[in-house]
Amino acid sequence: MYSLFNQIIFLCLLLVVTLNCVLANESKNENESVAKTDFKFKLVPSSRHHQITTSGLFIDQHSSVVVLDSRRAFAAIAAAIPLFEIENSKLTPQLILFGSSAATFRFSGSFSTLFTETVDARVGLSYDLFFSAKSRLAFSWTHQSGHTSDNLTDLKLFGPNVGYEIIALRYVFDVEDRLRVGGGPRVYAGSDPYMKPLAGELFLEYYPIGASLSAHQFSPMVAVGIEEYGNLHYDTSIHIQLAISNKNPFKSIHYPALGLVVGGYKGQDISLKHYSYRHRHIEFLYAGLNAEI
Repeated sequence: MYSLFNQIIFLCLLLVVTLNCVLANESKNENESVAKTDFKFKLVPSSRHHQITTSGLFIDQHSSVVVLDSRRAFAAIAAAIPLFEIENSKLTPQLILFGSSAATFRFSGSFSTLFTETVDARVGLSYDLFFSAKSRLAFSWTHQSGHTSDNLTDLKLFGPNVGYEIIALRYVFDVEDRLRVGGGPRVYAGSDPYMKPLAGELFLEYYPIGASLSAHQFSPMVAVGIEEYGNLHYDTSIHIQLAISNKNPFKSIHYPALGLVVGGYKGQDISLKHYSYRHRHIEFLYAGLNAEI
């Protein structure tokens, strides 16, 4: 029986090969009438990386503050900086530097104090390619590291290292400015402790009345995401989110986005330390804020 990852690999390869064939044919036709030009680099262009990220995955390149249950909370802050763009290339690629820090918390018995338990850092580079206004592909490298805070109750997690080097491919396409579907494979090129080298993701976002047309307009959204990865064996996580947000990932113009979110998650622990060494699985409902800056 094929794993979810193998099905994702097949889907992604089918999409990418088909798309490349179409692009190659279009490029051949254009080259017959258009002279070659030198590449033109633009430093620190306006970012289009928001068209690559997703709300379908609980942890992606977005900032959030959410309450998980009566005793726990989660917060993340993320940012992406476009380093350069090749303007006169057909695919108008951008090189993106991104990073995030995510922390898990627990409340004291009287709710008067918030204790930090773990902090996970992620930093990397993404090479974003834009085949058309509705089709995108990103190659990325991400370094992940898991850390503990003084308030962690599991003392055996203080010492061990957590560090992963991930190479990923993500393909995203839009359907009529209401639906986004994406996903792709990931490879753990380096892992400490051991992580199975192959992983994958699938996600979709649906805007029933269309995405917001400006930063001052909000519209509803439903997002769903599935991830598969593991250390002892493959595990699958499922995430569902409902939001009222002003984000518009269908347009290339970027502006800060903010949303009120509620959702649910079931799968691998969102703390790298707890999953890597305790192989812990969790499920929770949450409510809070989500932002892209």
